[in-house]
Amino acid sequence: MQVALIEFARNVAGMENANSTEFVPDCKYPVVALITEWRDEDGNVEVRSEKSDLGGTMRLGAQQCQLSDDSLVRQLYGEPTITERHRSPLRSQQHVVETD
Repeated sequence: MQVALIEFARNVAGMENANSTEFVPDCKYPVVALITEWRDEDGNVEVRSEKSDLGGTMRLGAQQCQLSDDSLVRQLYGEPTITERHRSPLRSQQHVVETD
């Protein structure tokens, strides 16, 4: 999934040096990066860095995803909200694509 997102960013969105911080930590367009901040199930903010013990950084189990009304994935699922399971300390960086 990471590599597909990188390929899309490079070849469709025109972000020539897009990459994952896992592969190139200081890349120009970090479309995939380490999860450094999130809320736990009690609503408390958890913070980690690439130098931290990464234990507990993965978003395990089912997560609710809000789908954009005008997206292909919304059309395919036929629902505004879906539940997906992920197991990775990395995630896509939507703000990188939206601001460039």
